[in-house]
Amino acid sequence: MADYFLPVYVVIRGEKSRKEYAALLQRHRAAVIIQKRMKTVLARNRMKSINGAAVVIQSCKNCVLEMQG
Repeated sequence: MADYFLPVYVVIRGEKSRKEYAALLQRHRAAVIIQKRMKTVLARNRMKSINGAAVVIQSCKNCVLEMQG
């Protein structure tokens, strides 16, 4: 009959390991989300900068064409 039961310390150690793993997994997921959001913010800022530069270039081009024509 004793073969079917695990010692108490084995159960407690297993539970502790599962909790530690769950905490580690949660921290990893949080880190992934933070990295994803930062990547999005940086890409958005870069796109705004490129778009602003394109507007300046186009307006400058139009000014030059108006002066020539």
